Amino acid sequence: MANLTQAEALKFSGEDPDSTTRDLFNSIANGIFPSWTVYAQIIDPQLAENYTTNIFDATKSISETVPLIPFGKITLNENPVNFFTEAEQAASPPKRQLFQAGASAETQVCITTRNTPASEC
Repeated sequence: MANLTQAEALKFSGEDPDSTTRDLFNSIANGIFPSWTVYAQIIDPQLAENYTTNIFDATKSISETVPLIPFGKITLNENPVNFFTEAEQAASPPKRQLFQAGASAETQVCITTRNTPASEC
């Protein structure tokens, strides 16, 4: 789906609120796979202690002085067959992920194994 004007977006949302979801599903079914590059900002812990912005606020970038480092790509290349098991359960708590990135002061950053107690996040 191409970008919409504000008026077109309001019209679509009122007349057919599922249009963007259907467009995504149909695109994937037709072999047009959307993808996004994933970035991280890595800041020195000493600088983070006195930083002016909450560095754990996922809605903000730290600063232009701390570069965005690309580390992966997310590609949607398959539609779910069973939405509950393939999409709903995928949104489980971070402690149920299969790999360990280490403990963090912020639960959004804490990705641990199934055997790690939640208290360590």
